[in-house]
Amino acid sequence: MTDNVKNGFPFFKSNPDVVWLDNAAATQKPECMAEALNKFYNECNSNVYRGEYPFADVATRLYEDARGVVARWFGTSPERIAFTYNATDSLNISADIIGKTVKNGDNVIISALEHNSALLPWMRIREENRAEIRYIPVLPNGTIDIDAIPKLIDSRTRAAIITAGSNVNGYMPPHDKIREIFDGKNIPLIIDAAQSSAHVMHDASEMKFEYMCASAHKLYGPTGLGILIAGSEKAADALGRLGGGTVNYVTKDGFEKKPGVSGLEAGTPNAAGAYAFATVLDYLSKLDVVSLWQKEARLAETLKEELSSIGMKLVPCGGTALPVAAFDPTFMHPSDLARLLGSMGVCVRSGRHCAHIAHDELGFGATVRVSLGIYNSEDDIEKLTDAIKYLKGRFGNV
Repeated sequence: MTDNVKNGFPFFKSNPDVVWLDNAAATQKPECMAEALNKFYNECNSNVYRGEYPFADVATRLYEDARGVVARWFGTSPERIAFTYNATDSLNISADIIGKTVKNGDNVIISALEHNSALLPWMRIREENRAEIRYIPVLPNGTIDIDAIPKLIDSRTRAAIITAGSNVNGYMPPHDKIREIFDGKNIPLIIDAAQSSAHVMHDASEMKFEYMCASAHKLYGPTGLGILIAGSEKAADALGRLGGGTVNYVTKDGFEKKPGVSGLEAGTPNAAGAYAFATVLDYLSKLDVVSLWQKEARLAETLKEELSSIGMKLVPCGGTALPVAAFDPTFMHPSDLARLLGSMGVCVRSGRHCAHIAHDELGFGATVRVSLGIYNSEDDIEKLTDAIKYLKGRFGNV
């Protein structure tokens, strides 16, 4: 199955000897994505809306149809989907909107596993409004302490930000239990699904949140396109940005905002990217992506076993996890190992992965991260571990 899938990705035809294990940072793209971009730009390139010519009508239709495809993928309605620049942009917009309600003495709850993109906007709000950030602790096994959440909530809690899947150890918090904790407390929940949406199906209709954020380029789509999913009509109607397309009219005395997610999409949107992303989601649906995700999970277990067997110190993850493994090589600096592996055609990532607090909580400095995609195989894991064993034998005693 893997070989058939891999054949649909031109990157591997151009680079047949490369082992791509940096999917948490960027996935490779199926051939249909580039074809869709070419079709849009070559056949109907136009700005969407308000153009009084057929090309604008076609571009607008493709853009709005794409919104519908993305909505179906995430189990919601098109009226709840806003396109942004990336997941970071979505996280910033959601923080800006909710942050307007945060005042001196208020607090927000954030898990200590969060990506910096989810955390930093709230640090800015803390500085501006003298609010408090209350961190959900990370347990030694790499999970967050769900039992600690009720103790962090009080009458001044204004928001909670909890990842759907860590980009460091892959841990997926049990959002069904988390929703029960927040149920009825009128505390808006922001979910960062940038990592998880490439490996599990999120059904927004069954999830209670204010905003959920994701990114196309981690889900085999184009760069420069984020998704912001509103959990309610009120959340969709919030004003996140101002500019062209967000208002019905403007006078010297003020303006009238357009209803719905248009207030979250100021200016010229990435219409070509949205159309290409919708094409990718259609492609994934035809592949039986759920079976491929199950294969990823099996490969991830093999990956962790192999890394442990050759002496790599894994970042712990005691719960349900995405197909991600981060580790301390122990015999050389993670950046040196990643660069040497790259020179051997094995692409991984090193550093703190924009999750500094998570590394601190788990007692790690920099790590090497290996992350799987639907085109990876046992052969890729074997090439990775063989390369590490070779480098460890060569440099381990230096």
